[in-house]
Amino acid sequence: MRFKRSLQMCVTLLTLAILYPVGNSFGADTILPFVVTGLAATLSAPTGIAVDGNYNVFLTDTGNNKVLMFNSSGALVVTVGTGTAGFRPTIVGGTGIDTLVRDPNIRLTTPAGVAVDATGNIYIADSGNNRVHMVLVDTTTKVISVNSRIITIAGNGLAAFSGDGGASNLASINNPTGVAVDAAGNVLIADNGNNRIRKVVTPKVNATTGLVTYGNISTIAGDGRAVTLTAFGIALSPAPAGDLYIADSGNNRILKMTGAIGAPATIAGTGVAGYSGAGGLAVQARLNQPSGVATDGRNLYVADTLNNCIRMISLSTGVMSTPGRSSQTASPPSSYQWQQYGISPLPGHRYHAITADESHGADSRLHRQCLYRRHDKQRN
Repeated sequence: MRFKRSLQMCVTLLTLAILYPVGNSFGADTILPFVVTGLAATLSAPTGIAVDGNYNVFLTDTGNNKVLMFNSSGALVVTVGTGTAGFRPTIVGGTGIDTLVRDPNIRLTTPAGVAVDATGNIYIADSGNNRVHMVLVDTTTKVISVNSRIITIAGNGLAAFSGDGGASNLASINNPTGVAVDAAGNVLIADNGNNRIRKVVTPKVNATTGLVTYGNISTIAGDGRAVTLTAFGIALSPAPAGDLYIADSGNNRILKMTGAIGAPATIAGTGVAGYSGAGGLAVQARLNQPSGVATDGRNLYVADTLNNCIRMISLSTGVMSTPGRSSQTASPPSSYQWQQYGISPLPGHRYHAITADESHGADSRLHRQCLYRRHDKQRN
């Protein structure tokens, strides 16, 4: 399944952001806007989202060809990309980029996925350019800034399949839409156009010389057929488990690879598009093109995109619920309300998530959700 949409996009600008509302609790299944400041233009098709340990929020502003970083106060502090679609290699004789974020020549094309590792480096699935980039965190300040280095770590720009067993920067990937990083620094890619999950062995940058060592790339799931896998978003459970969850969007399923190895197993969805199953076992539920997944190790959160809702699956019981719904058996919300693609848990806060909402009437916005019936400020 190629990366396509036909959605209402944004015309409004939101003005204030907080991570912690006043008081100790919300009502049941509260949904609140996470409002941001400093945007020169409105969001367009926000898709991928990630939150680091300092509550910085990284968002792929897909339709504007940018990746945005907001600090914990909601202020825009870093923008990757000029907003003009395209690609300009900066490596002499190469096909990738190796430059600083402030470089005015950086161009992204419909970036879809974003992830952050334990160190604070971020990874961008530059879908339209068939590449994955890494932005290095400052080793002293531990933050991403305009002076951070950005490097292409996978993809030669060709929308094709090649390169397994060789260096990742020489391989061909096709419309990557999701990215995740494990505890060892291995990078997993939802190679959507190739109907595969690819793994890049930890790319390394020499702290003294700055030289980049590209890891080898391989296929760990999928055989190139859409009926087998149409991965969109992916997520890894916290170490030591390291289980890989896959939003198999075109097949209306959620898959799990235990320890990110072996054959994927269906843990949610019957494969038939629809809306059903809230309050019951997730494997008996119907989903409709789920596009985003995230986990805090206790629950799996699913952006059930064409059902316009978030699903929550208990990883201990396999039971699915639909936060924000007064009835677990009612029909899904209307498309006018909210159509979600990306989702990320808020670190250290049980049952909380922040989501990228592409269709909220005339708005494109971020939501933060209390996915359970209490607001818990305690760290895990």
